[in-house]
Amino acid sequence: MMPKIYEFFKNSIKSSSPSGSNKKIAGYSCSYIPEELIAAAGFIPYRIYGNKGSNLADKYFPINFCPYVKAVWEEIHHNSAFDSLVLATSCDGMRRLKDYVSYYEKELPVFMLDIPRKPDKSSLDFFADNLKKLWAFLCKINNIDPEETERIKISTTAIDRKRMLLKKLTGQYENQYENEGRQLVTSSDYFNIINISLNSRAEIFNDELEEYIKSIKPDIKNNSRENNFYKNSLEIMIVGNYLNDDNFWSVFENLNVRLVSSDLCITYRYFDIESVNQNETMSGNNDIFDDIAYSYISKPACYRMAGISLKLEQMRTKISDNNIKGVIFASLKFCDNTLYSFPAVKEELNKMKIPSIFLDIEYGKSSYGQLKTRIEAFIEMLGL
Repeated sequence: MMPKIYEFFKNSIKSSSPSGSNKKIAGYSCSYIPEELIAAAGFIPYRIYGNKGSNLADKYFPINFCPYVKAVWEEIHHNSAFDSLVLATSCDGMRRLKDYVSYYEKELPVFMLDIPRKPDKSSLDFFADNLKKLWAFLCKINNIDPEETERIKISTTAIDRKRMLLKKLTGQYENQYENEGRQLVTSSDYFNIINISLNSRAEIFNDELEEYIKSIKPDIKNNSRENNFYKNSLEIMIVGNYLNDDNFWSVFENLNVRLVSSDLCITYRYFDIESVNQNETMSGNNDIFDDIAYSYISKPACYRMAGISLKLEQMRTKISDNNIKGVIFASLKFCDNTLYSFPAVKEELNKMKIPSIFLDIEYGKSSYGQLKTRIEAFIEMLGL
């Protein structure tokens, strides 16, 4: 992490550590798991990064297994500070992880949130019911009355503000102006800030992010669209799954590209969610669990959801709206959800005459020299 970012968000980073807060920490694994419920039950929601640098998990899992699941298992099994764990049925690998935690870490409370694959009415009812069970699970651990659902409405205020600020930051990052010849927000800074947002207390992070956005705001009077930092750059779209690695984003630092409309688990799929507090009429009733279910099922979908037609339609719109010249499909190694989806994505991109490249990434252990060479060659090809 770059020192200035670490310094700017030092209170946020401190708030996620056991020594930095008197609150318990609940680790969670997926953007479909509502932070609102975790925070309302008195926990700090902590998106699990996993231990990327060790191979000890190979003693438990096959070599050809999801590297993210193995990294999460290693963090939980060998160095866990979590007071509870919330996993999601996002893939078969996560189901196996739940089995391992239940068998080897019997003292760690773990909940498996079953997420539907369709956005229809019966699926929403099913999801809302599962969210009620998750809420009861969290309240029991922290000795909170599950009838105190007003706590959820309070917590959504902070979470909604965080999402609004992250969208604002994304707008600055994707459409930034030149400021004395330098880039206002680098790719590494942008994704580091998102990573901090995933596991710090929202009320602390929100204040620091708001100050950061003010500090990078350009002088619009002395700048114009013609002076845009990326005026002569290539617009690139990155799609894939859970990419959380500083080394990967640093590859783009000195390249003349603009990363826009990234479709990842830590970007739009994470913060582009309808406000739960404003969602009552949209879900059709006043039940807070129905409202949350509607918000999360309606957010930008991941590749594990049923049918890819909507996903392709959203991709076409983003490519057209942002004048995308090329697409990088970056997938964690052995991820079935993305491997099954890429052929359809590739076919659609070919129809649109949009060049693409597929990157198979070993979570935290990839040869970034080779990745950089491939990305540089792809960008050079786009510029011809």
